[in-house]
Amino acid sequence: MFYINCFLCLLLTAGIVYTLYLAFKRNKTIEVKGKDDFLSTMIILFICIIAFPITDITSIIEVLRTILLYLFLFSTFCIKRGINEKGINKIFFIIPWNKITRIEISSFQTTKFSLLCYTDNYKFKLIFHNFQIKKVLLILNKFHKDNIKIEQSIQNSILNKK
Repeated sequence: MFYINCFLCLLLTAGIVYTLYLAFKRNKTIEVKGKDDFLSTMIILFICIIAFPITDITSIIEVLRTILLYLFLFSTFCIKRGINEKGINKIFFIIPWNKITRIEISSFQTTKFSLLCYTDNYKFKLIFHNFQIKKVLLILNKFHKDNIKIEQSIQNSILNKK
């Protein structure tokens, strides 16, 4: 168990370094910043807290492993999600424009809208504020003109603002 915890510590340290690299390198290229949905983020954090509790720790290596795990999880919040010229940026990967087959824009809560990007196998979601709609549409029009579906209420709000 000691060697598994040591390996996890090394792996988590490498993950933290990679997260910092993404935060400094890729955050500069994001043109419109979005967010992931809150529920899935909290489910991941909850599972990690249940799997690695702080109270049952008996050795120093387990303490270090747990601290590195929490540091890694919370350091992922500093990576921006959004849109740039390469594609849709999620936490650790970019969905290139040529892989996206369809995009749907729909309302999400009262002051936000969601951008659903479909590839051949997966569906990805980003959430933006309503004031970013024009910038998002300009970028989508520039890099991905095909198969963009916009909800009628969002279209009406855009037309009313002009």
